This record gives sequence, structure tokens and C-alpha cells, in this order.
Amino acid sequence: METIPETGTLMRICGDEYRMTSELDTADLRRVAAYVDLKMRETASRSGNSNKTQLAVLAAMDIATELLKSQQEKGLMLQKACESIDLLRHLVEERSSLLSLTSDWSQNQPELTPKKRLPLLQQIKRF
Repeated sequence: METIPETGTLMRICGDEYRMTSELDTADLRRVAAYVDLKMRETASRSGNSNKTQLAVLAAMDIATELLKSQQEKGLMLQKACESIDLLRHLVEERSSLLSLTSDWSQNQPELTPKKRLPLLQQIKRF
């Protein structure tokens, strides 16, 4: 009979060992396992419960709550970014229309010779 070599990375979570495989690299997988271990230990110290199945469920609930809050915050930040982009787009369009009005105005001013008009337009464009 042929023996099958064990694959995966050995992790310790809440005192028990687990052999895990993942798309994550080993260092990231270890960070995930360490975080789960931390959450289970925090849950155990808060609740006084030592049943590992219950601790795992409670820790999973804590982690899922953190994930949902993070997703909500990301959504709010994305919404604010879109609003800021829209405001900026509006301001740029407004400025562009004012610039063309200013250019039209300066062209209709007889006292503004082309030599005087160019520096005036360059100053306006800087704003």
C-alpha cells in the first residue's frame, strides 16, 4: 500500500493542530490562523466558555461582524469619493465655461491689444 504524503501547512488554533491548504501563501495563512486563534481566545476569556465548537461559532460571528462593518465603511468611503469626483467634475466644467466667457470678453475689449490680452489669459488659466 502506498502512503500519501501530508500536504498543507500545520496550524495551531486554540490548542488544536490543523493541516491547512489555501490559495494564500504560507505567511498569510499563518496570519489568518493566528487571527482566528486570537478571536477564539478573546471570546473564551469574555464568555468563560471552554467548548471549542461554541467558541469557534462565537469567534466566527465576531469576525463576520468586523467584515460587515468594514464593507459598510468601504461603501461609505466609495460613495463619498464618487460625490467628491462629481463635485470636482462640476467645478471643472464651471471653470471651463467661465474661461471661455472670459476669453470672449477679452477679445471684445478694444483697449486690450493682443500683447495685453495674452498675459491676462495666462493669469486666468492659472486659477
